[in-house]
Amino acid sequence: MSVREPFFAHQGWYPASPEACRQAVHEYLSSHTGSVRGSVAGIVPHAGWVFSGRTAGLTFAALADTSPDLVFVFGGHMHPGQRCVCMPTGSFGTPVGNVSVNEAIAHELVSRFGCEEETPDRFQPDNTIELQMPFVHEVWPQAKVVAVQVPPDDTAEAVGRWAADRARDAKATAVAIGSTDLTHYGANYGFSPKGPGDEALR
Repeated sequence: MSVREPFFAHQGWYPASPEACRQAVHEYLSSHTGSVRGSVAGIVPHAGWVFSGRTAGLTFAALADTSPDLVFVFGGHMHPGQRCVCMPTGSFGTPVGNVSVNEAIAHELVSRFGCEEETPDRFQPDNTIELQMPFVHEVWPQAKVVAVQVPPDDTAEAVGRWAADRARDAKATAVAIGSTDLTHYGANYGFSPKGPGDEALR
């Protein structure tokens, strides 16, 4: 099976060595001591782990008592009106092991929503999804994933509803992870209602 290389591990966003990556994941997971019974979805950030790892770990730990067959990961830095992006074949490589794609469901999603297709050898690096894969591997090693970048418009809701219906139809135990920073603040992003000072930092 073809493997998508973990680009951002090699760029220093999270540890590239198996030992250091596994240790970091389990340290972040241990920050939270209990699951949230009945939960099937959570939101995680996607900055470098030195900034976001502990917060992501809280979410994954809260969902850790589930045993999903299927994990949907929704992410992307997109604008309204853009096409969804999905890798429907292969697996996501991580320093701690590979995470396989549920190819049947991913191909259905690509067909249903006209997604731009990536492959393990032809893809645009995307931190929003990649940074979650070591957590997925360590928390749910048996699960397969469907990862999709979605634009911030009605398509996102449609994809989410389709994913829930498809998991139910397949009688799969599923978990959904939404990867978002909620906002990027500053002039570079056209969003600075509190200016650049102390109020902006708060």
